Amino acid sequence: MVDGTFSLKKILVPTNGQAHSVRACQYAVTLAQLTSTEIIGIHVMPSQVSRIFEERRHSDEISSDFVGQYRKEGAEHLKQIEKICDRENGRHHTLLLEGYPPEEILKTPPKENANLIVLGIRS
Repeated sequence: MVDGTFSLKKILVPTNGQAHSVRACQYAVTLAQLTSTEIIGIHVMPSQVSRIFEERRHSDEISSDFVGQYRKEGAEHLKQIEKICDRENGRHHTLLLEGYPPEEILKTPPKENANLIVLGIRS
């Protein structure tokens, strides 16, 4: 930003699959179309959930694959973003991460060269 203008590089869109996340993605896609910017969809699976389920699964307290199911749900949330971007012919890619969601969301922009986060909120 040498000349005082702001140039979008990439837009990060975190999702949890709920309506507010879908609306945020739709807004981000509109913004991306105006600026020829790429969308990066991200879903973060909380790592503590994985650890708890894995510990219980190994001790036979839980027999089904809850972690796998949680990952599958995260992938489905990301497919929502992909569908919206595909419908609008927007450049995009998605990431399914594991960790502490706020921390992972904030660590992602420098790694992905994104300089805007569009985050939906519940109303």
